[in-house]
Amino acid sequence: MSETTKYRKLGAASGTVVRNKWLYILSICGTFFMFLLFVLWILILVFLINIDLRDLNHNQNLLSQSVNTYITNNPPSGDGDGDGDGDGDGDGDGDGGDTFNTYNTFNMNQYTYYNMLPLDGLLTSVVRNQYFCDVAPPISALDPGHFNATLKNLERVWSDLMMDMDLSGLAIGIVYDQSLVYKYTFGNANKTASPPTKVETNTIFRIGGLTRLFTTLAAFALRDAGSISLDSALVDFLPGFSIINPFSHQNVSFKEMLGDISGMPRAAPVGCGTYSCPLTTDQVLTLIAQSKLSLISPPDFLPSRSDLAFALAGRALEKVAGQTSYENTVATLITNKLQMSDTGFTVSSAQQPRVAEGYENGGPVLPYDLGWLRPWGGLYSSLDDMIKLLQNLNFVDRHGAPDATKILSTQTLREMELPIFMNPDSKTGQGTPFQMIYLKNRLCRALGGGVAGYGSHMILVPTLRLGIVALSNSQVDMSKFTVPAAVALIPIIDSMLEAADPGPKPAKDPHEYLGRFVGLNSKGETGTLTLTADNRGILKAVDSRYPATVYYQLSFVGPFINGAQRFVVQWKGDPLVLSCIQQFNQGINGEFFDFSQRRGGQYDFLIFQGQTYVRVG
Repeated sequence: MSETTKYRKLGAASGTVVRNKWLYILSICGTFFMFLLFVLWILILVFLINIDLRDLNHNQNLLSQSVNTYITNNPPSGDGDGDGDGDGDGDGDGDGGDTFNTYNTFNMNQYTYYNMLPLDGLLTSVVRNQYFCDVAPPISALDPGHFNATLKNLERVWSDLMMDMDLSGLAIGIVYDQSLVYKYTFGNANKTASPPTKVETNTIFRIGGLTRLFTTLAAFALRDAGSISLDSALVDFLPGFSIINPFSHQNVSFKEMLGDISGMPRAAPVGCGTYSCPLTTDQVLTLIAQSKLSLISPPDFLPSRSDLAFALAGRALEKVAGQTSYENTVATLITNKLQMSDTGFTVSSAQQPRVAEGYENGGPVLPYDLGWLRPWGGLYSSLDDMIKLLQNLNFVDRHGAPDATKILSTQTLREMELPIFMNPDSKTGQGTPFQMIYLKNRLCRALGGGVAGYGSHMILVPTLRLGIVALSNSQVDMSKFTVPAAVALIPIIDSMLEAADPGPKPAKDPHEYLGRFVGLNSKGETGTLTLTADNRGILKAVDSRYPATVYYQLSFVGPFINGAQRFVVQWKGDPLVLSCIQQFNQGINGEFFDFSQRRGGQYDFLIFQGQTYVRVG
C-alpha cells in the first residue's frame, strides 16, 4: 500500500469520528433544550391554574354572598317573616315566594354540582338522574260523574279554608283536556256594597303573577314566528339596558328572564314603585343605570324570582318588528285568539260592575295601575276566561303546528313544560315560567302570585291534561286551594285511565317468539332484545339500550305481510325511568314488532323501528 493511499484511509476514518462527535453533541443539546421547554410549559400551566383557582374562589365567595342574600330575603315557610301573609317569603303578597322554600336549607356543596352542569346540556342530566320527564297518555273519555263525591269533599275543605283565612271571595275551575270538569264560586265580590255582590264565573279579578305566563306565551309565539330568538341578549333589544354583573361578562337572555334564572333582583329600583310605575322604558333603563343595580346571582345558575326581569322582557317585545306595545302583543297573540274578552290590562266602564273589589288586612285596597311593570302582574281576568286558557294549554296535536285558535304548537308547549333547573331535593325545580313540584307521583307545573288585594294560582298536570286555577279578591296563598284539588283528583284520573285500558293481547304460542335477538343499526351500533312471556302469554322485550327496570310490552295484532306476525308496543316498568325515556322517544308507543322467518318452531328475525334483529339464542 502506498503512503498516499494509507493517509487517505486514515483521513476518512478521522473525518467519520469527527462527524459522529458533533452529532452526539447536537443530540445532547437538543434533548436539554426539549427538557427546558417541558419545564417552561409546566410552569406556565401552574401559573394559569393558580389564576383560575383565585378566580373560582372569588366567584364562589360572590356566589355565597348572593345566595345568603337570597336566603335572608326568603325565610323558612310559616309565620315569622313579618309580613303577616303566612307564606313565609317576606314579601307580603301571599304567593309563597314561588320557590317552595327549597333554598332555606342551603348547602354550598350541593349547588357546586349543579353549577357544573351547563343548562344547554341539562336534559342529559335530567334523563340520567330520572328527574322531571313525562309524556302524556292517550286521551280517554272521562265521565265527570266520577268526580262528584270528591268535589263535594273539596268544597267543604275550601269553605273551611275561606273561614280560616278570612277570604272575601273565591272562584275555582278544573279542566281535563278540552272538557270543563268543574267551576264554582264562593263568597262576595264586593262585600261593602249594599247588598254585597256575589262572586260569579264572569267576575273579574286581578290575576297578579299569572300575568308572567301571558308574557312567556307571547315571547314563545314570537319565537315560533321567527321574530326573535329566546337566546338573544336583552341588550340586543334594549341597547340602553345596563346592569352590574359581578360574576362574569355574560349578558342576560330572554330565556333566562322568562325562567327566573336571570340573577336579576326581584324589584325595580326606587322610583319605579311595585304598584305604580308611570315611567317609559327609556326612563326605567336610565333609573337602573343610575342606581347601579347589580345581579344577585350569576345568570343561568340559581332560580330567583324577578318581577323586574319579566317587566323588562315584556317591554323588550315592543321592540320586535311589527309590535306596537306589550299590551297589544298579548291581546293579538293570546286573548283575542282565545276570545278572552274579560282579560286585559284595563277594564271598561261596562266591565266595572263585574270587577271584584280587592281586600287586604280586612279592608278594601285603593285602585292602582302597575304601569310599566304590567308584564309581571298587571292583568285582569275572570274564571271563564282562565278556563279557556287552561283548555288551550291542554291542547295536544302530535301533527305539529297549532290552528288559528291555538296559541302554541304541542312541541312548544312541551318545551315550556320542561325543567331548566332542578333543586337538591330532586322533587322541585324551575321551568319557563312554571315552578315544578311532585304531587301524587305526577310532576305538576305551578304558577301564581298575589298583588295587593288579590291572589291567584294555577296547577297544570300535563301527563293527565289536568288544569286547575283559583282566583280570589283577598291577598292570600292560593296554592292552599289548588294543591288539595290536584292531590285529590290525580289518583282518580289515574285509576280511570287504567280502567279504560283494555290490556295487551297474548300471543297464540309465546314459545315461537322467546329468546335473544341482536340487531345492527345504520350507525353500526348493536342492540339486544331479550323476549320472555308471563303466565298469560303476554310477551315482554328488554332492550339492552335502557335500564332493565323498563321494558316493551307486546300486544298481538295478527298476521302481517309475507306471513310475518305483528305486535304493537307499549312501554312498561319503573314510571320515573320510563317517563324520562319517553320524553325523548315519543314515537315508541304504538310502533310494531314484526316477526318473520319461522323455522324449527321459532321465528328467527324481527323488525323494530326499521332495524332488523336476528335470533342468537
